[in-house]
Amino acid sequence: MSTHRQFSEATDPGLVQALEANINAQIALMYADMPGVETLAEPGLLGMITELPDPTLNAVYQATFPPEPAEVQRSVAQVLDRYRSRGCLPMTWFVTSSTQPADLGRYLEAQRLVHIGRTLGMAADLWAVEEQPPPAGLVIEQVGDEQQLRQWLHPVTVGFELDPAVASAFFALFAGRGFGPDAPWRLFVGLLEGQPVASARLFCTAGVAGVYHVAVVLQARGRGVGSAVTLATMRAARALGYRVGVLVSSSEGYGVYHRLGFRECCHADAYRWPG
Repeated sequence: MSTHRQFSEATDPGLVQALEANINAQIALMYADMPGVETLAEPGLLGMITELPDPTLNAVYQATFPPEPAEVQRSVAQVLDRYRSRGCLPMTWFVTSSTQPADLGRYLEAQRLVHIGRTLGMAADLWAVEEQPPPAGLVIEQVGDEQQLRQWLHPVTVGFELDPAVASAFFALFAGRGFGPDAPWRLFVGLLEGQPVASARLFCTAGVAGVYHVAVVLQARGRGVGSAVTLATMRAARALGYRVGVLVSSSEGYGVYHRLGFRECCHADAYRWPG
């Protein structure tokens, strides 16, 4: 019997749980193997800590604390002390629908964390997506060797403004696990005239297909390249038997994903602590 989720509607609470589970599973199945990254997987706490200069790698992704205010204050302070004592700042703390207490953001702000924005969780029926032809000259390939991995990393590094040390750590992570069917991800690179202009990553678990690391270099934007590389990732998920696609969208990418059939199902508030 298939464990893949069926799509009912974007407001299905189960989709939210599956999206969060897909995101959180990557900490153990992916980031734990990234050079320089230490995972925090403890009762009531899930995150990462590293000296790499990237506040999304230094982050708390899930927290569940006892409801008593004094206990929440103590728990928050203890977590922040771990990042500060290691010199791993700035860091980010994400407050999601599963965070407990629900008003944890108030306690974070009391510790001088600043609300820096909201990311949107979106879901789509992969079999209901309207196909679109790719832009002329665009070739999308699944990464199968280190040369293609370097091509894939170019739009990721540019689009996400990665520090060179962080980009090198990603290269070591993906190259170290190889490109065969046993790797827990599939990487896709978009090429225009042989030059890498777009990227995407597929990560399937918790019954859903997660789309991540979608990036397009500046000179290729506004031409349908982002839609094309996202569609290629969704087709690969369909080929694996998945019905539901999930992703986390920035405000810039929302229109692209919405046109492809993704609908908002949840959100996460991001708090930044510069230390």
